[in-house]
Amino acid sequence: MRREARSLVAGIFLVGAVAALMMGAGAGKAFAEASAADGVWDCVSATPDGGEFPFTLTVKEEGGKLTATAGSDEGQIPLTNVELKGDQLSFTATLNDQDYSVKVTVKGDALEGEWSGGGDGGSVKGKRHA
Repeated sequence: MRREARSLVAGIFLVGAVAALMMGAGAGKAFAEASAADGVWDCVSATPDGGEFPFTLTVKEEGGKLTATAGSDEGQIPLTNVELKGDQLSFTATLNDQDYSVKVTVKGDALEGEWSGGGDGGSVKGKRHA
């Protein structure tokens, strides 16, 4: 009976260890994805009329959650709804009580995408600080 009990305990331990490794691998992947957007980015938003708005995007992974701010000479604003799915980073910026949705693709140390809001839209490009 003891031999069977030991085998059962060993089996439970083995299943638990495999599950922990699998969850750890998933957490590592999630961390790696979040880390893909981490950093300070020099960005430029282009407007439909040809204007450009330079800003700094700062993305951080804190406790498994992404946070971000956008800054310019006019100050810093916190960004909301910050998500990274694969290589797609999205967030919302609120300026003068108007929400602007931004969706970019992160490729190494570059990002590129689009913004929309306030009845307008345009492009966004950026490079990560070295």
